[in-house]
Order: sequence, then structure tokens, then C-alpha cells
Amino acid sequence: MADLEMQPITDDTSDRDSNTVLNYPNGSNDKSKLPLADSPIYDHRIESGFHQSTRTCCLKVRNAMLHNDWHKAGQYMASYFQAIEDTNVSVAQQHIEIIWKTGTDILHHLPNVTMENYNDFYEQMKLLGLNNYLLVSLEHSFHLMVNGQLEKARHQLSMAETWRHGRLSESQSQRVKLVQAYRSLLDYFHLVRQEGKLLHNGSFKY
Repeated sequence: MADLEMQPITDDTSDRDSNTVLNYPNGSNDKSKLPLADSPIYDHRIESGFHQSTRTCCLKVRNAMLHNDWHKAGQYMASYFQAIEDTNVSVAQQHIEIIWKTGTDILHHLPNVTMENYNDFYEQMKLLGLNNYLLVSLEHSFHLMVNGQLEKARHQLSMAETWRHGRLSESQSQRVKLVQAYRSLLDYFHLVRQEGKLLHNGSFKY
């Protein structure tokens, strides 16, 4: 999610085991305005050590976010990426969605985060969560748009419009239409901008 060095994290309020995670910059005190994603539910009586570790890590991410400790939330989230290795495909998909939604919220609250950090994160989420590819692409394009990068947003939507993975479901077909609508809007903006440049240079003719 960010360019940052590896360091162990310690938690004085819980077990003393050491986990290697990414060291993010100090977090801000801004309160999250986004709802926290629900963690996958396991039967604690039969969960493995992997599932127990994953569940504990998810709870620590949520707790850090609730206390506005975005630096620590980012560290735990880096460790939580191990959850995508779950052998249950359905559960792994739930973890990917949590990483996408929660990771984006954490990025919004960390200082010194660059557009490159956001772009890298969104591209990673597209590769991991094929079921959410179109939604992630839309969110990525929205982020580019609000930061004034309309051409890059238009490019993202163009790629999403031609993306296919298996047979499209009804919900995916609706998402494709949404992608097409925003891409068409940006095409219009692009055309108006080009026309304006030609008028300014005196080379536009009706």
C-alpha cells in the first residue's frame, strides 16, 4: 500500500508474539467516515492456527481504526494480507473485499500518501478481487477524477469497459453500463477540451 520499510510491531495490550509488517508513516487523528467491513465468521471451535491469526489481526485493525490510530492500523493491515491465502475461495474473497474497503480508508487517513500509492493499491486490488474488478475500477477512476486527472480516469474506465472474466452476471452487466456511462461523460469532457484548444489556436472550423 505504501513504500515503506519492514519492522516488527509490538502490542503491549495483547500477546507478545512478533509479526513483521510494513512501517507506515504516523497516522492522522481524523475520524473515519466510512463503515468498517465485517470480518469473516469462523467456528472458533474448529478454526486452525491460520484462521485464529487472521481473525486476531482483523480485530486489531478494526480496534486501531476505532481509536484513530491509523499508523498501527496500516501495520496490522499489511499483516492481514496473509488472509488471501485461505484455501476456502469464498472466505478468501471476503478477506480481499475487507482489504480493499478497509485499506482504502486507511490510505485516506495516512499522511504523505501519494497518487502512486493509491494507484498501486487499486491495481493490486483489481488483480486479487476479480469479482470486484469493475467496482474497484470505478472507485479508482473516481479518485483520479477528484484529483484532476481526468485523462487517466478515462483510461481506467476504457480498460474496465473491455474487461471480461467468464460469463457476466446481471449485476456485472449493470456495472459495465455504469462504467460506460462515466467513460462517455469523460469522452465528452475530452472532446470539449480539445475543441477549446483548437478555438484558442484559431484552427477550428465549423
